[in-house]
Amino acid sequence: MRENSEYRAALDRQNVVKARIVELRQRISEIGSIDLSKISRDKAGYGSTLLLFDGEKDEEVTYRLVTPEESDPQGGLISTTSPVGKSLMGKEEGDEVVVRTPAGARNFEIRRLVTIHDQVDDKS
Repeated sequence: MRENSEYRAALDRQNVVKARIVELRQRISEIGSIDLSKISRDKAGYGSTLLLFDGEKDEEVTYRLVTPEESDPQGGLISTTSPVGKSLMGKEEGDEVVVRTPAGARNFEIRRLVTIHDQVDDKS
């Protein structure tokens, strides 16, 4: 009996891993098909880095807009689908932005915007 339960547990784990591989392959395909020409050159979008000023805390913070898989809020990598990311999408340098999170609303001013195009151009 014990051998059967270990075998079934291994099969279950294998099925979970196979399903995750399918998900990751799908996501890689989606990411690989990102059309840079459709990403704005003057507004915040995927790959943009933003320097924000929080007047309440009198501090600056830098965020980069990334996919959910790349997200690392502690490292400044913010998902485009997160509350902060959604609030920043489509904004321009100089815009005032209200970000609503479960912890409450925060107000930011976009002090600098570097789009993915600027970053690619700088590497050329």
